[in-house]
Amino acid sequence: MGTYESTTMAGIGQRAGVSKATVYLYFDTKEQLLLEILREKLESWFSAIDAALDASFGSWSSDRAAREIALSFEGRRSLVRLLSALEAVIEYNVDVDTLRVFKRWLAGRMTATGQRLERRITFLRPGDGVRILVQMRAFLLGLAVMTSPSPAVERVIADDRTLSMFALDFDREFTDGLRTLLRGYEAGGAAT
Repeated sequence: MGTYESTTMAGIGQRAGVSKATVYLYFDTKEQLLLEILREKLESWFSAIDAALDASFGSWSSDRAAREIALSFEGRRSLVRLLSALEAVIEYNVDVDTLRVFKRWLAGRMTATGQRLERRITFLRPGDGVRILVQMRAFLLGLAVMTSPSPAVERVIADDRTLSMFALDFDREFTDGLRTLLRGYEAGGAAT
């Protein structure tokens, strides 16, 4: 779809083979459409991570859990991009009833997956699974922005080796960050 700013209802209609007016029959705003696309992509991700959690036997270590969760995002960059626009843009341009339905759906999916995490990662306490999903998402969103620099920043980094610390690899940093987060829970650092 390109960037959020470059995505238009006319462009969406053109890619779908329908007129802009037809798109507006189903969605009042671009953000309402993007919210529905996000919901579908999240449903696919939740189904994939739930299947991985359910298919496995025994307890997962923090290292294994970090690897499995990070792997579940492979090939899902559009999901990450949409998530990064959710609170910043999409939710500001969608009506309250649509948001209520979406948030209730999301809360239900997060609760179910959080409980699966707690069953598979035995050092987690009740409620930790959902907290991990929230914290993981915050970390994911920050990394999504930091690992998608502008062309100008890419050039600056490429021209000056002393700036290589800014050339981040999303998959590596996300896995390492999840591992650190989970080790904190394992060590009891997430106690309330």
